[in-house]
Amino acid sequence: MSEKLSAARKLALVRQRQAELLEQAKAAVARAEAELARAKDHLAKIELETPCLLRLAELRVEAAAVKRQLRQLRGEAGPKDGNTNEGAPEAAGTVTAEGGEVRGLSAEAAELIKKAVGRKRRHRFEPLSGAEARALLMAIDGDARPPAAPPSVGDRFVVRLKGWKGALLFLVEDEGLLVVRAR
Repeated sequence: MSEKLSAARKLALVRQRQAELLEQAKAAVARAEAELARAKDHLAKIELETPCLLRLAELRVEAAAVKRQLRQLRGEAGPKDGNTNEGAPEAAGTVTAEGGEVRGLSAEAAELIKKAVGRKRRHRFEPLSGAEARALLMAIDGDARPPAAPPSVGDRFVVRLKGWKGALLFLVEDEGLLVVRAR
């Protein structure tokens, strides 16, 4: 009879332990669902803000280009040859085109590139006519190309940002704008 009691006792202990495990699992599921809800809220916020932030960055780049053109039209003098570092803002990065032409990047353009690319080693902005790809191309081009001229497939740019190790290679492809981070 002691065997039956010990078997019955074992059954009771197993049931108790399984009930505890079931409660722990339900609590873990509830925590995971709460975390999922927070992540979905964060994603929705980012999806709502992204177009506005991109448009703001585009407008800043356009405003800088218009100010530069106005200064040129007015004939305002730029910094003297021997006076390049005094009072002139330092470029936040450089863009090297395929032909070897090197030009500076404005702080707004560099910030847009940093936010769009982030920490990704490789990213494709699809489609090429999409808002992100257009904003990046406008930031890279600045006023180097007439605004009406679209980028052509096969264009390549190397962007070096101040404070970043390595460079970013931008390739214009049929599918979109490919960004590869070089070390």
